[in-house]
Amino acid sequence: MHRVGLFIAALLFASCAGSKQTPRADSNQKSSRTVVASGMISRDSAIAIMRRLETDPLAAGATMDRQYAFEWLASSDEMKGIAIDGRYLQPLEESDYPFAGELLMQFAFGMALHRLSAESAASDHASDVEAGLRSVIATYRNMVQLDVNLSDKFLDDLDEIRRLGRLRAYIEKVDENG
Repeated sequence: MHRVGLFIAALLFASCAGSKQTPRADSNQKSSRTVVASGMISRDSAIAIMRRLETDPLAAGATMDRQYAFEWLASSDEMKGIAIDGRYLQPLEESDYPFAGELLMQFAFGMALHRLSAESAASDHASDVEAGLRSVIATYRNMVQLDVNLSDKFLDDLDEIRRLGRLRAYIEKVDENG
């Protein structure tokens, strides 16, 4: 439980602090700030934001988008009981990767998107975690496409595990090690 608390603290910090780098100059200026001036965003807006953050994680306005999406996630009745466990990304959490906080948040967003999808009716914990990891990997790959200097060994290894179809085995191994 202590790790989950640390993970949530990292998510909150990332939502408020933003990344250590600036967004691309050619980033899409569309952000959630055009959706809502203040207060809570809608479910559909939250879903759109979480998907957009996966495909364009370094866009202008991405920091505010993450904050809005995280606020929705934390207060949504649909997301009550979702267990966001940072153990699966512990090497990233403990690293000095410049976008670690953003990727940790994307893990939560990926799990939420899976939980909100039609295919998650019989969803189990491992399916939620796998969806979160896939979202992290997709987001990471989009970051590296923009800047090869954002490469990271742990994330490259995790992408290779995904490519080999071994994410479930990775999840089981982390679960076994507690």
